[in-house]
Amino acid sequence: MLLDLGCGCNKAPGYEGLDKVPFPGVTYVHDLEVIPWPFADSSVDGLRARHVLEHIHNLIDVMNEAHRILKPGAKFHIYVPMVVDSVGQIHPEAFQDPTHVRFFVPETWSYFTGRRETQMYGILPWQRLHYEEADWEAYVILEKVCTS
Repeated sequence: MLLDLGCGCNKAPGYEGLDKVPFPGVTYVHDLEVIPWPFADSSVDGLRARHVLEHIHNLIDVMNEAHRILKPGAKFHIYVPMVVDSVGQIHPEAFQDPTHVRFFVPETWSYFTGRRETQMYGILPWQRLHYEEADWEAYVILEKVCTS
């Protein structure tokens, strides 16, 4: 099963929709910030979150929960607005939405991809497979790294 997290009315083709609001196309109604999510450990083949994570208060908990439900080696496709891109350009568009509670820079992902000092925060490990920027949006593909 592929899950589109926080899909709203825009569920990606081939994915099951998960959102806290029962929009058309949403298969599972659940708030991502309520842990645990209603899925067994290592039961999901892939995740997608398009312009969702900037609305999440506790990103570490949500990323760890995504890690829990994904099968080993499964991928998490993430799209987020960038405040500052890799060449230092500031993107005020990332600030305009009053529902954004967090902001991203290219270095954000290093906290989830193996920096030893982040282990003290309880972050489960991911491998970054892909990173690209287009205008003010970043597209990241992370792969679940097995912890046992």
